Amino acid sequence: MTTATNVVTVLDVRGAAAFLLCGPKVVRRLARLRQLPHRKIDRKGTLRFSRAALEQWLRDGGAR
Repeated sequence: MTTATNVVTVLDVRGAAAFLLCGPKVVRRLARLRQLPHRKIDRKGTLRFSRAALEQWLRDGGAR
């Protein structure tokens, strides 16, 4: 039996907003200002967020 110990959870803007308890506009603004860890995955600028990176960002104090 194998177990996955390093599962990476990737969130879209709405998922990140739900996790951070804020609106999608806030998430987009923080990403645009490079205050929130994110990746753009295509030329359209589609954003994706690692849940682990967001958790670390919160532990570090978030946007100041």
